[in-house]
Amino acid sequence: MMAMDVPLSAACGVVFAEAGKNLIRSKEPDKIMFARLVALAFAGIITASNVFYYMLGWPAWETNFLWAWVDGIMDVPLRAGFAQGLIAMTVIPAWIGFEVGRVLILKGKDRAARILYIVLFALVGLIVVLMWDKTFNIASTYAKYQAGEFYSFWRPDFAWGWAITSVYFWVCFFVVNFWLRKKS
Repeated sequence: MMAMDVPLSAACGVVFAEAGKNLIRSKEPDKIMFARLVALAFAGIITASNVFYYMLGWPAWETNFLWAWVDGIMDVPLRAGFAQGLIAMTVIPAWIGFEVGRVLILKGKDRAARILYIVLFALVGLIVVLMWDKTFNIASTYAKYQAGEFYSFWRPDFAWGWAITSVYFWVCFFVVNFWLRKKS
């Protein structure tokens, strides 16, 4: 869901800044750019692919049931162009998170960077709690959600898809984090 994707992406950007802190502290532009590109590639490949999975199957749920227009994105180029917005909503927060983390690392405030990403991850959890009814009631379209035609998050086909995409995300996150720390 979009409300979770943005802070999650930002948190990942800060985590990758911390993971690449020795590259950042070197103040060598190539090394800093390498760490930055790792964070952006993760957001653009790993995070965005999960977002697109949900947007293709449950567009209204992915957009937090905010807009009726997501029910009719096919054959409308401007609406279909929202896909570019989804990429931006995963890559730009990761970039901002990385840059904020980079500045904190350069100022010697590693602890502040760690607190920041913990707060962002906690914000994702808070969003789940505050949006409980939208998070755990699944409908592919806005119209179905408004009509009360939704099903439980825990329905096996959805729950399995969520489990697979979650494992994919977190395994990739920890692998990239560990790899970047080793490179750094």
